[in-house]
Amino acid sequence: MRARRGPDPAAQAAEEGAAPGAQAHQAGGRRGHQAPEGARWGPPAHPQGHRPVPRPARPARGEGPLSTASGQRVRALVVDVDGVLRRWDPAEWAGAEARAGVPRGSLYRAAFDRPALRAVVTGRTTDEQWREGTAERIAHAHGVGLDAARDVVASWSASAGEVDRGVLELIREQRRTRRVVLLSNATDRLDADLARLGVEDEVDGVYATWRIGVAKPDPAVYQHVADDLGLPTSACAFVDDSPKHVEGARAAGMVAHLFTGADDLRVFLASLG
Repeated sequence: MRARRGPDPAAQAAEEGAAPGAQAHQAGGRRGHQAPEGARWGPPAHPQGHRPVPRPARPARGEGPLSTASGQRVRALVVDVDGVLRRWDPAEWAGAEARAGVPRGSLYRAAFDRPALRAVVTGRTTDEQWREGTAERIAHAHGVGLDAARDVVASWSASAGEVDRGVLELIREQRRTRRVVLLSNATDRLDADLARLGVEDEVDGVYATWRIGVAKPDPAVYQHVADDLGLPTSACAFVDDSPKHVEGARAAGMVAHLFTGADDLRVFLASLG
């Protein structure tokens, strides 16, 4: 079955619109710690207040022709992960919900509990803690055993999603002339997922909000990325499937595009040049 650009907590974090400063991460750029495969869902939390210094993105390969309406040349493309580069198919865990005797969509509702989601995508809790909390919320809401609820979460956790090959091809094309980085409202599992998907080296940098401490759509997170790249926000183009995140990028000064598919993204990129 073809995976849909469906929900995942990292993506929903953006859509839910965490309070300013709550959903993007601590000082962070390239690659956060990743959850190893196996019994654990994530690594220990980093010390409170610790803000890892991001690894800088690689130098641009050249000065591309893309430009904003103001005439500022676009020298970096900032791309969302969930709902853009990565797609999800909720049917993958629907069977586990049925086996546990809980309604379809129970996982989605439990995972997207706002306080818990805000905490995990800002690094205040780990991905492992968040997933265990998700199981506890499922068990409590539907009166099922915790082990059954954990099975639902484990079914979801076993997948890393699916890459949108059309978007990946556009990223490869863009990297011939400018830097391309990812910006995701994400947990500390993101890097492991990108490695599993085979895309960690397909971009020039990864900005996961669990390391930055502030999340989309807060304009501060877009400014953080631009500053780390050594560029004004006006020299960056941003792509996301969330209207709120697109609005946040525009408020920060980036030219931004609401993603609906690879074909429309290609048109957007062409229109900038």
